[in-house]
Amino acid sequence: MTKFRDSKDANLVVGAVLLIAVMVVVSVAVDTWTGKSSQVTQVEELNVCSFNFSNGNTITVLVENNGTAASEIAEVWINNSRQAFTANATTIHPKDYVNLSITYVYSNGTNYHFKMTTEKGNTYLFTATTL
Repeated sequence: MTKFRDSKDANLVVGAVLLIAVMVVVSVAVDTWTGKSSQVTQVEELNVCSFNFSNGNTITVLVENNGTAASEIAEVWINNSRQAFTANATTIHPKDYVNLSITYVYSNGTNYHFKMTTEKGNTYLFTATTL
């Protein structure tokens, strides 16, 4: 066993051991904190791929989910008026599509402003013009 010449040598060794212990604790704490904060946030991102006006009273809208979270469309508005709609699926999974069918009497050559609101409260706007 090594003998220390004086208490100064012992203090240096104890100080070094304590410094290493503190650094290990701090690195574990930082690793834990960054691990939790770096989790990927899931987001909705809906895009209108196409729309079709037919029979003077039916609008079909193809919506794609380009986000990382599943989405559900809660409301559809046309020109600031809430509209009833049907869909071929209630949930739009990431990278998936859904067809919305809206019964709405429209006029050719007119611009229509659409607003879709999801269950999570996100709003998506687009404009379509009938031919």
